[in-house]
Amino acid sequence: MKKNSILFVIALLLLLGCNSNKKNEFYSYIENKCIFENSDTCYIDLKDFFKVDYDTMYVFGEYIPLEGVRLILGMQDYKSSNALMPKGFLVEDSYNKIILLKDHNVVFDEDIKNPYFYDDGIEVRKIGAFDGEPITHYAKIFTTSKFMIKKKRNGTGYYYIYRNVLSDGSLIPYETIE
Repeated sequence: MKKNSILFVIALLLLLGCNSNKKNEFYSYIENKCIFENSDTCYIDLKDFFKVDYDTMYVFGEYIPLEGVRLILGMQDYKSSNALMPKGFLVEDSYNKIILLKDHNVVFDEDIKNPYFYDDGIEVRKIGAFDGEPITHYAKIFTTSKFMIKKKRNGTGYYYIYRNVLSDGSLIPYETIE
């Protein structure tokens, strides 16, 4: 029993460490690309960070079920890159599922603990079912890989705000697609 508990704790630490590495990599990427001495704003291209060419990024929030991802992507044959959590959820608390598509094919699929891209982007809603009950599934779509990063002070620390930049240089408007 004690051996099983130790193995469980080790496995849990490995899983948590793997997912938070991408968050640390993302913040390191921003801090290496952006010089915030003269300005609190910087522009980055996420194709450089993800190291993959894509044309559309989907961001799914925590606790989305597999069926919701399939409905929003329009891919009933989509298979997740991770195991389902209890109750059939795909993404755990405080994580986002990032799915990158190129010509309607998945080229990247990973869960990232924050950064929280979910406030920007084009909102997509699809009605589906979960546990036999109707439910509205949500995601955000980003149609370009360019982002404006704004560094904001928070007491003694700071945080970043991410805004998607359209090909004409304007910020992506907040709108909903149903």
